[in-house]
Amino acid sequence: MIKYLLIIYFYVGCIGLFPQNTSKEQLDKLFNDFVKYKKTGITDISVTKHEPVKCGFVLVNSVRMNFNNFTYEQQQVLKPLLTRPVMQSSIVSPSGFFRIHYDTTGSNTLAYYTNADLLHYSTQVILQMYLDSVAIAADSAYNFEVNYLGYPPPPPDDSAGGDNKYDIYLMNLYGEYGETDFDVDKGPSYMIVNSDFAGFPTLGIYAVRVTVAHEFHHGIQVGNYIYRDTDAWFHEMTSTSMEHFVYPSIPDYVNYMSNYFKNPQRSIAENIDDQHPYDGYDLAIWNIYMQIKFNYDIIKSQWELMPQMRAIEAMNKTIVDKGSSFSQILNEFGIWVYFTNSNAQQGKYFPEAANYPLIAFPISNSLQFPPYTPVNSFDYPVSNNFFNISIGTDNLVPVITNSDYEAAVVNTASTFNFQYLLYNYNAAGTNNLVDKYYSKLNTTESSSFNSEILNDTWLGSTAVFNHNADFTFPSPFNYSYSALYIPVDQNSSGEYNLYVYSIGMKLVYSSIVSEIPLDGVKPVITWNGKDNNNRKLSSGVYIYAVKSGNSVKKGKIVIFNE
Repeated sequence: MIKYLLIIYFYVGCIGLFPQNTSKEQLDKLFNDFVKYKKTGITDISVTKHEPVKCGFVLVNSVRMNFNNFTYEQQQVLKPLLTRPVMQSSIVSPSGFFRIHYDTTGSNTLAYYTNADLLHYSTQVILQMYLDSVAIAADSAYNFEVNYLGYPPPPPDDSAGGDNKYDIYLMNLYGEYGETDFDVDKGPSYMIVNSDFAGFPTLGIYAVRVTVAHEFHHGIQVGNYIYRDTDAWFHEMTSTSMEHFVYPSIPDYVNYMSNYFKNPQRSIAENIDDQHPYDGYDLAIWNIYMQIKFNYDIIKSQWELMPQMRAIEAMNKTIVDKGSSFSQILNEFGIWVYFTNSNAQQGKYFPEAANYPLIAFPISNSLQFPPYTPVNSFDYPVSNNFFNISIGTDNLVPVITNSDYEAAVVNTASTFNFQYLLYNYNAAGTNNLVDKYYSKLNTTESSSFNSEILNDTWLGSTAVFNHNADFTFPSPFNYSYSALYIPVDQNSSGEYNLYVYSIGMKLVYSSIVSEIPLDGVKPVITWNGKDNNNRKLSSGVYIYAVKSGNSVKKGKIVIFNE
């Protein structure tokens, strides 16, 4: 599949593909890979992955950073590939923000858009109709991303394209929908959009619309926040989801989801290379999930934090700021991506779930009871691990979540061992799934989270804590969960007074609650989220206080009553 190539000319803050003391062999390979990619859309990575590479971040940045190390002859070949286009004509969009450049003769001409439905129009009329469509598409992207979502527009380019309007160049690209490029010595960017989408999954003006929405947000990202090659996946994930947000009726993003669904166990914070599968395009559904759960502003807040922290840290912080936990949200995302394709459930989870692929199961076991069976495996930081357990006529799918964003910042390839145990009796420390099944998760990870799906029914979530956690889980709590867990300090009696108040300090629940014994972890108490009359509470923020002897522990609980 073919997707966007995002080319960034950037000197500071990028980590190149090769170190500065690059050998001649490495430089030659880098040169050949880049020239081949620019002319054909193919690299060695695309051959390894059996599909064209979708993202040129590292490749192009490495060329730019190593430019002076290439031979004179190589530099002469590279220069035109790294230069802002000059085209024959241009128009200005109705908003006045965009200048759209095009050619009327040569390899980039738009005249070949003539088709049977337009034969009664002149070539000039067809050209004008197409240019007008591009201009309207660009203004629509601006209106949604800047005026509606509140992002600042890309900064002006000091008349690099003839004036300070944002420049869009319509060109016959090889194997890519579009590019967002920096000028050689400038922060401002410009956009290149393919003038011929023949053979692409999405065609014509529909391809133009999603491309402009995608690339325009790249201009917002690098012009106002930051470009960081180690977070290239986040740049692309955001821009690909922006296609859906601006043009929800054009599901082009669905064509690029298979890498995630085939490899869900990998860290979502991983960048693409010849060994690892993710590139950000396949993860647009994470931002779609974020928008459904929290609204658009959470994504914008993450970009505002990006100059100060890594993308995965910004994601965690904004989720916590919303009164939730990264563990629970990432695990629930895993549940949503299970219920796709033939598993889709009408009115639940992703609205377009029926059009998505099915999730793959890296682990699949057929088990015999009694008494119990262990599944020993490992997971990566910021990932969901799915496996399938067939027990007679029952089918159980545990979803094991590792939400260690700090480990992901250091190394997304680091691993954490876990053991999933399934019993047909109430063993010590197990969680009752249904009457006949009990589960237990042993893990070396400090903040894991697991859910089970039994016969295509989600049974709710259970967090596993083996550290001193001080927040309730799951958070936010909804009534699909059997209980809300509240970590408490050790009490020799094992009993605590629990008080829950509305935000207006009205007491809604009080009781003496016994702690749950959990081997080697911080003790917790549970509450079913209902008031003293056993009624569900309204959605909102609640305050709890746990009294143990003379000490009182306080905190907040977020409840969704959907």
